[in-house]
Amino acid sequence: TRRPPPAAPAPALQMADARDAVAVAGNEQATESSFRTATASSGGGRTARLLEPPLLVDADTSTISVGLTSNKEGSGSAAMIFTIWNTMMGSTLLVMPACFRESGWLLGAGLAIICAGISQFTCGVIVSAGMRMPDPTAEFADLAAAYLGVRGWYAALFASVGVCLGAACAMHGYLATSLNDLLIDTPQQGGLGLEGAWESLTPNPRGLAAAVVLVLLLPLCSLPSMRILARFNVLGVGCVFLMLAFILASAIANGMSADALSAPSLARPKVAILGTFALSFFIHSIAITIFRAAARPKDNTRNLSIAYALVTATYVGVGVSSNLCPPLGDAAALESAAGRNSFLSIRQPASLAVPLLVARIAVVVQCVTVYPVLIYAIRTQFFTALIYHRAYPGWRPVLGLNLVAVGATFAVIASGLHIADVIRFTGAFAALVCTYCIPARVHWRGMAAKAAAHPSAHAARICMASSLVGFGCLIVAVQFIS
Repeated sequence: TRRPPPAAPAPALQMADARDAVAVAGNEQATESSFRTATASSGGGRTARLLEPPLLVDADTSTISVGLTSNKEGSGSAAMIFTIWNTMMGSTLLVMPACFRESGWLLGAGLAIICAGISQFTCGVIVSAGMRMPDPTAEFADLAAAYLGVRGWYAALFASVGVCLGAACAMHGYLATSLNDLLIDTPQQGGLGLEGAWESLTPNPRGLAAAVVLVLLLPLCSLPSMRILARFNVLGVGCVFLMLAFILASAIANGMSADALSAPSLARPKVAILGTFALSFFIHSIAITIFRAAARPKDNTRNLSIAYALVTATYVGVGVSSNLCPPLGDAAALESAAGRNSFLSIRQPASLAVPLLVARIAVVVQCVTVYPVLIYAIRTQFFTALIYHRAYPGWRPVLGLNLVAVGATFAVIASGLHIADVIRFTGAFAALVCTYCIPARVHWRGMAAKAAAHPSAHAARICMASSLVGFGCLIVAVQFIS
């Protein structure tokens, strides 16, 4: 019988890579997993019965290429590194300046490096274990099922759905915010100067923008396949580079602030941004898929390290440069309501009007191509894994679920919640499951033989597992501390 598919990758992560769309579409043709069989229950329904893996996976991350051979048709190192970088770029990029302002740019840089290092380690654990599973089609949810049973499979599934929904809220928010800014700002501020006409329609112009874009996006979300949108992936990649170019141009044009090196600018006792960083470096649910396409698996460890280093440098560069050289010298604007929704909503010098206009249009284009993919990922996982066992059961169920999903993202944006807050809560809870708890269990099992032979290895095993789970719980806890 057909098994529920593995959890689809979270294109949030950045959520603009065509590999995400292809991987999601591939779930429609999911094959049997050697770890799961579907059995009929006494009530006639389906329950998932999980079988233990026949081989114990060694979670030594010094290499993540054991048992693999070179794939001449696979992607080279440069392509692999760029794919990882691009996948993690986007949903948190425009709120990174606000995050670094909240904690201070020096403390923020330190926290980003710590989170990146831990995420790289746990991602290596996931890829190492996934590559050694006997089933060559196994994905992240299969790995969770093998080590944590049916509860692990459901945890991976709902964490992946949660990431997609949180990222969809962020993309919806960016789209509504950028569209609203384009309409109400003057040409000298990077807009079209339609403030009077637009604001006369409603007292909540951003909410109206969020509703208008749904009328355009709902048909795209209801497509049977994401192949059409996947073809526009190159536009999303170009949009990311345009946003990065504008942030760099803003720092150069504004120059260094007079209080950039003051104590409050360097560090503040606020660490809720750990949730944002958790999502920024989240790639675990698609990592196995990405590395399976490598032409030289022996370079996987190096490529993963380089990719994480580049992602860290990008985020830290954006956060530090925007805080050292804030728009118009006003660092406080970074943590304003506008700054917590998008860096592009902050007032800039008139000399940057045209680049700001281009950057806002780039955000609109990116969100239009990414948001439907995220809704499609939610639909695929929900229908294929839990109800119909296929991604497109007909237009009525698809339309019904899409209305619920887009209605949820609209409610979040119309309520006035800041994008930065949506991202940090999403990242905290998803990372607790996928970045910390599941890798901790995999590493615990992988170190079983060494722990039995050496007391010091047993102590290290306990320390590692408890540290990972404890750090994940800490990230969730600090989200509720003002």
